[in-house]
Amino acid sequence: MIQGVVCVVLASVLFGITPIGNKYVVMTGMAAECIVVWQLAVMIILSAALAKGAGQKLRIPAKDTAVLLLIGIVGIGGTDYFLNMAYSELQVSSVLMIHFLYPTFVLLVSILLFGRKFSKLAGMAAILCIAGLFLVTGLAGNITPLGAFYAAASGIVYGIYVLANDHGNTNRFHLAVKLFYTSIGGALICGTLMLFGRSFSLPADALSALALFGLVGAGSFLAFYLLTAGVKKIGAATAAFLNLLELIVAVAGGVIIYKDAFSVKTAVGFVCILLSVLLITLDGAKEKM
Repeated sequence: MIQGVVCVVLASVLFGITPIGNKYVVMTGMAAECIVVWQLAVMIILSAALAKGAGQKLRIPAKDTAVLLLIGIVGIGGTDYFLNMAYSELQVSSVLMIHFLYPTFVLLVSILLFGRKFSKLAGMAAILCIAGLFLVTGLAGNITPLGAFYAAASGIVYGIYVLANDHGNTNRFHLAVKLFYTSIGGALICGTLMLFGRSFSLPADALSALALFGLVGAGSFLAFYLLTAGVKKIGAATAAFLNLLELIVAVAGGVIIYKDAFSVKTAVGFVCILLSVLLITLDGAKEKM
C-alpha cells in the first residue's frame, strides 16, 4: 500500500512540474499539439528501451495490442484533445475545475461497476475534493455548454485511462510494454491533429529542446510509469484522488516561477484537497485490510 502511494505521489509531483516546461516551450512558439507529439515520441523510445532492458518482448498478441492502442487513443490522446478544445472555449481555471472532478467519476465507477464499497470516508473525500477544486480554480468567465462538455470529457476519458490500468486482461504485461503501446495510441491521434493543423516544428533553441525532451518528455514518461505502477498497487479510485496533488504542485510552481497570484482562498482549497487525499488513502487502506 505504502509503495503504491509513494508511486502516485511522485507521479503527481512530476505531472505538476511538466507543465512548467510545457509553458516555456509554448512561449518559444511551438504549438501545443506538436509538444504532445514530441512528448509521446520520447515516451515511446524510453518505454521500448526499458522493456528491452527488463528482458520483455514488445511483440504481444494482436488483440492485446489493439486494446492497449485504444486505451492510449482514448486516455492519452483523448485527454489532450479535449483539454485543448476546452481551453479554446473556457478560462484555464474553469477547465481545471471541471477536469479534476475525474477522481469522483473514478470513485463512482469503482463503486457501481467494480465492487468498491461506499464509505463515509470516501463520501467526505469526494465533497472535500469538489470544494477544494472550487476554491483553488473556481468557475471564472462565461461557461459555455460546449466548453463544459470538452472539459468534462477530458476528465472522463482520463478517468477511463486510470480505470483501465486497474482492471482488464492487459494488466498482465510489464508496465513498460503497456506504456509503449498506449503512448503509440496517443501519438496516433495527436500526430493526426498536428498534421491536419500543419503545426509541426522543431525546438527553437537548446534550452527549449532540453525543456521539451527532458522535462516534458522524460518527465511525462516517468510520471505515467509511476502512476501505472501505483494504480496497480492501490487501485484506481485511491490513485485518482492522490493524483489531485498534481494540481497543487502545478499551482505552486506557477506561483514560484511565473509569479502567479496566491490567495487565502487558494490556501484553504489546498487544505481541502490534502484532506480529501488523506481520507481516500485511509479508506483505501481499510479496503485492502
